[in-house]
Amino acid sequence: MKNHKNNQKGVSLLLTLLIMAAVLSIAFGLSKLSLGEIKISRDVGKSLIAYYAAEAGVECQMYADRIGGLDCSHVCLEPGICYDVEVSGETPNRTIESSGSYQDITRAVELTY
Repeated sequence: MKNHKNNQKGVSLLLTLLIMAAVLSIAFGLSKLSLGEIKISRDVGKSLIAYYAAEAGVECQMYADRIGGLDCSHVCLEPGICYDVEVSGETPNRTIESSGSYQDITRAVELTY
């Protein structure tokens, strides 16, 4: 008579490999998420600068609408910090779209009045 207990020698090794593969997959997934979050948090400062540049473009255009004679279409505040303004419509449906950029980050603001 054969002993059927000895036929399962490789099952524990296979089970161990499957568990290790699952743990490794989870670890890689978490590290990918963490690296993405680190990149986003690293760019927060640049994002704020780009946003404030876009806000400056809106303010410039509103001032230009009030007094006339200013060109706010493309202005660089400092090297690398610029905004572009596009205006459409007439009051009360005038729309100002301003996009500010700093290095490789761009943020936009839209105002309708």
